Amino acid sequence: MKLLTMPSIKVLVKATSILEHVANAAPGPVLPGEIAAACDINPATTVRIMRDLLAAGLLRQSSRRQGYVLGPLAFKLGQACAWEQRLARAAGPVVDDGARNLRCAALLAIREGEHRYVLCDRNGTGNPLCDAHGVCHRDLYSTATGRVLLAYAPPDEAARITAAYGAPHAEAWPAVAGRGGLARALAAIRSDGLAFKDDGTHTAVATPVFANDRFAAAFGLVVASKDCSAELSARLRTAARHGAAASSKALSSNQAAG
Repeated sequence: MKLLTMPSIKVLVKATSILEHVANAAPGPVLPGEIAAACDINPATTVRIMRDLLAAGLLRQSSRRQGYVLGPLAFKLGQACAWEQRLARAAGPVVDDGARNLRCAALLAIREGEHRYVLCDRNGTGNPLCDAHGVCHRDLYSTATGRVLLAYAPPDEAARITAAYGAPHAEAWPAVAGRGGLARALAAIRSDGLAFKDDGTHTAVATPVFANDRFAAAFGLVVASKDCSAELSARLRTAARHGAAASSKALSSNQAAG
């Protein structure tokens, strides 16, 4: 078996960033210069990688002036993620409504192993600090949706994750000290059906989403802490519960229909 070298891994990471940016811009096309700037990749390197992605069918050139969109192979690969697509379709309208009505950032996230994946998100704040900043994150301790995802993980998986992460440090989760404190904090999230986080930069609330009573995802709302009054904090909690309930209902209905 041929192992990937470090340069090959770096190219793979850059290619993934390019595909992710094009996907986030869908359905509109994106120009190579825009992609290079957004992904912080050298323009010549961007063009070279995009040429390879185009040849592989992962990108398609809309026109020379308009730019690029995802290609047929990306679509085919996406079809294999039927469950994730169902989740995104069920929660998408709720995410959009939450972002628009409260002028906050709203998102739906799932967990795979030690990582949090953002399936859909909308930023209604106008503040780039509240952007999801990508799809894959290793931040289950330091985000409200991550804490919900960890709280509702099966016990054996939660034990493996916390062993890999280690005890939360003060910066990631200030209110939790050691593994005993972590267990109590996760139990409290399950009991309340809600995780709340305010680190002085972001104020975030997250709630669990279920599919026919089985945990499926975390629904989250985020605002800049400087803009979050006590009234808005209470509204975020209420909206997060309502949003999760609406997503759960839509997801359960879709699953029954499917």
